[in-house]
Parts: sequence; C-alpha cells; structure tokens
Amino acid sequence: MNLLGSYALMGRFDVIFCRNVLIYFSNDVKADILRKLTMCLNPGGYLILGSTETLVGVADKYEMMRCNPGIIYHLKPQKYAF
Repeated sequence: MNLLGSYALMGRFDVIFCRNVLIYFSNDVKADILRKLTMCLNPGGYLILGSTETLVGVADKYEMMRCNPGIIYHLKPQKYAF
C-alpha cells in the first residue's frame, strides 16, 4: 500500500496497524496520512501506531488507551449537531 496515494478503494476496518512508518514523514504528510487512515476506520475502531508515533492533526478524534506495553487509539463516536 502506498500511504501517499488514494485510499478510496481501501474499504473500512475495525483495526488499522500502522507501526513504525510515520516516523519517516514530515508532520504535514503524517497529518494527511492519519486523516486518511481515520476515514478508513469504522466508528469505534482502533488505530495502532508505533511507540514513538503521535496523532498529528487528528488527536481530537481519538481517545488514548494505555495497555501494557503500548498505547491503542480508539476512534471516538461522532457527535452530530441537530
């Protein structure tokens, strides 16, 4: 998978593992990749990153869950304005 390409045909997932890859990209590119990965997650899905990677640009969409020895990011339910 080319992380810089289109994710249009990827589908939706309950869990996405993207470990130890984002460290090689600039913050702008990381933010773009994380936005696209977030769009591929089902509501309530989980994003697993490497131990030194952060949620640049999408941190507000996730809640961090500590589990020994790492961290899991849980996609928060969307809030709809009526």
